[in-house]
Amino acid sequence: MVSALKQELQIQSWLPSVAVGLIMGVTMTLTEIIPMAALVFSGQLEPFLPTGISITLLSAAIVGIVLALRSSFVGLLAFPVAEQVTILGTMAAAIARSMSAASSEEVLLTIVAAIVVSSLLTGAFLYILGRFKLGELIRFLPYPVVGGFLAGLGYLITAGSIHVLTRETLSWVTLGSFLQGDMVLRWVPSLIFAVLLLVMTRRYHHFAILPGSMAAAIALFYLVLFLTHTSIAQALQTGWLLGPFPENHSWKPFSAMVLTQANWSAIVPQLGSIAALMLITALSLLLISSSLELITERDMDLNRELEATGIACLLSGLLGGMVGSHAITSMLVEKMGGKSRLVGVVVALIYLIFLLVGVSFLTFFPKPVLGGLLMFTGLDLLAMQLYDGWFKLPKTDYGIVLLIMAIVVMFGFVVGVVVGLVIAIILFALNYSRVSVARYSRSGASLSSHRKRPPNQERMLHEEGEKTHVLTLQGFIFFGTANQLFTQIRQRVHTPNLPALQFLVLDFRLVTGLDSSAVVSFVKLKQLARKQDFRIVFADVLPVVEKPLRQGGVVVLDDPQCKVVFDLDRAMEWCENQLLEASKYRRTRFLPMVMQLKTYLTADSNQVSTLMKYLELMTLEVNDYLFHQGDAATALYFIESGEMSTLMSTEGKDRRVQTLGAGTTVGEVEFYTQVPYKVAAIADKPTRLYRLSSEDLQRMQQEQPEVAAIFSNWMNGLLANRLTYLQQEITSLTC
Repeated sequence: MVSALKQELQIQSWLPSVAVGLIMGVTMTLTEIIPMAALVFSGQLEPFLPTGISITLLSAAIVGIVLALRSSFVGLLAFPVAEQVTILGTMAAAIARSMSAASSEEVLLTIVAAIVVSSLLTGAFLYILGRFKLGELIRFLPYPVVGGFLAGLGYLITAGSIHVLTRETLSWVTLGSFLQGDMVLRWVPSLIFAVLLLVMTRRYHHFAILPGSMAAAIALFYLVLFLTHTSIAQALQTGWLLGPFPENHSWKPFSAMVLTQANWSAIVPQLGSIAALMLITALSLLLISSSLELITERDMDLNRELEATGIACLLSGLLGGMVGSHAITSMLVEKMGGKSRLVGVVVALIYLIFLLVGVSFLTFFPKPVLGGLLMFTGLDLLAMQLYDGWFKLPKTDYGIVLLIMAIVVMFGFVVGVVVGLVIAIILFALNYSRVSVARYSRSGASLSSHRKRPPNQERMLHEEGEKTHVLTLQGFIFFGTANQLFTQIRQRVHTPNLPALQFLVLDFRLVTGLDSSAVVSFVKLKQLARKQDFRIVFADVLPVVEKPLRQGGVVVLDDPQCKVVFDLDRAMEWCENQLLEASKYRRTRFLPMVMQLKTYLTADSNQVSTLMKYLELMTLEVNDYLFHQGDAATALYFIESGEMSTLMSTEGKDRRVQTLGAGTTVGEVEFYTQVPYKVAAIADKPTRLYRLSSEDLQRMQQEQPEVAAIFSNWMNGLLANRLTYLQQEITSLTC
C-alpha cells in the first residue's frame, strides 16, 4: 500500500484525483449528505436539522477517510446511505413521540445518544463479521428477500421525502389531504423533478446529470419566485426554503456527557430498530460491494470491507457520528478518471470544511429540490426492485419482493427483517427439496463391482442386475429430501415391469450430513424393506451420518435387514456374491484350466489340448507380484485358482482397481493394445495361473491357425462385453 500511495502522490497522479475529489465532495454534500440529514431530522424534528447536518457531515468525513485508506477498492466513496438513515429517521421520530412532554434539548440529547449507540453496536457487529471471515454469507441470502428489503426502503424514503416537504405522514388516512390544492403544490413539483431525474439517469450514464439537474432545478425555483413576485422573506416564512436556522447552530464536539443526560427509557424500545440497522448496514455494504465489483470489473475483499467499515463506524460513534458505508456513486470516480485513494480523502476533507464553516449557506436552498433529491433516491430503489424485477424475476420471486416490501411498510424494519429471514429459510428448504438427493440411479445391470468374474458369471449377473437398485446420494439430507428419497424407492419397489427388488444399495460417499427428522424416513424405508423382503446396503457412510442412523435404530449390529460396508465397490461385490450363491453358477469345487477352457471356448477337446501347449504354468504366493505398473505388456494370464488384485499407484498410495478369481484373465487389454501395464497385479491368495506370451501367440497363429482363430474370437467377445458394460455404466451416469 505504501508504494501505491507514493505513486498516487506524484503530481501527474494527484492533480486529477484532487479535481475529482473537489467535484464529488461538493456534489455529494448537496445531493446526498444534506438530504440524508433531512430524512432523519424532519417533521417536528426539523428545528434540529442544523445539528443533524453537522452530525451527518462529521460521520461522512470519518467513514469516508477511513474507508478511502483501508478499503480494497481504490477510489471508494462512503457516507451515511439512504438505507441506514431511513431506519435512524424512524428511530428519531419514535423517540420524539415517546418524549412529547420533555424539553426539546432532552429530546435532541436522547436522539444523539441513540445515534451514537447504534453506530458503536453496528461498528462492532461489522468488525466481528469481517474478523471471522463471514462476508461471503451474503451470497447465501436469496435475492427476493434482499429485493423486498430494498423495495421497502425505497417506499419509506419516498414517504419520508413527502414528510420533509409537507410535515404530514403519508398513510391511507391522510391520503385525501395530500390531494388538496395547497398541499399538492408542496410535493408534486418535487415528484416531477424526481421522475425526470429517474428517467435521465436510467437512460444516460453521465456524472454531470445529477449536479446539472440540481443546478437547473434551483435556477427554475428562483425564476418561479421572480415571476410570481414572491420575496425571499416570504419564501422563508412559508417554508419553501431550508432556513431560517437558529442563531447558535455551529458544530460542537461530541461530549460523553450526552450519554448520561439522555433518556434511556426512550432508547431501549428502539433496540429492535438498532438490530435492523446492524443487519441492513451489513447487507447494504455487501450488496453495494458486489455491485461495484460487477460494474468496475474489480474484485473486492468482502471481509476486509466489513472490518474496515466496522472500524469506521466505531470511530464515528466515539466522536458522536452515525453509521456509514460504501456508496454506489463510487463508480463515478473511475468514470471521471480518479483511480486513487486520494479522491476519498479529498471528499472527506470537503465534508470537514462544510462542517467547520457551518450550514448558514444552506438557508436559501429550495426545499422542493431537496425533497426531489430524496424522492429520486426512493423512486430509484422502487424502480430497480419493482419495475426491473417484473421483467427479470420469476413471478414467485417477484411476489416475495412485494410481500416483504408490504411487511416493511406496514410493520417496520424489525418485523420485515425477521419475516425476510424466515422466508429465506423456507425458500432454501423448498428449493433444496426440489433437488433430487439421488445424484445417480442405477441397477446392477449397468453397474458392477471391480471383482472380475468368469464370463458365465458376468453374464448371469448382468441378466439378474435389475434385482439390485443403486442410488448415489448427495448433499445434506433433511426431512424434505429424505421423504423424496423414500417416495422414489417405493416407486421402484412397486414398478410392475421390473423384477422384485432384492438389494437396495445406498452410496453415501457424497452426503455431508443427516438431520434427525430424516432418520424417520430411513426407519420407514427399513419397514418397507422388511415388508417387501429386500435388503439395504449402506456404503461409504461417514461417522456424522452413521451416528444418527444408529441412534434411530436404522443400523443395528448383526441386523439381517441392513448391512454397512466400506465403499460402493464392496457393496456391489457383496450383492453379486449373494446372487451367485443362490444360482447354479456358484463355484463349489476346483476346475483345472482345461475344463475351464472347454466351458468358455466353443472348441473340441483336441483344440483345447492344443491351446494348452502354448500356455506356461505359474504359481504365486501371497503378496507376490505378477507384474508392476509401467512394465511392458509381454503376456496375458489365465487364473486357474486363487485370487489376485490389480492396484493403481496414485500420489504414493495403492488403490484397488479389481479383484480377480478363478476363470478370469489378467492384462489382456494392455497385451492387445501393446501399451505398458496401467496397473500392478499382486496375489491375495496362493494362486495358479497360465501365461500366454506374445511369442507363443505368434507361434500358435503360424502353427495352429484354426485354434488361434477360436482363441482370438473368444478374447474379442470378452473385450466387447466388457466395453458394453462400461458404456452402460457411463450412460447411467449421464441420464
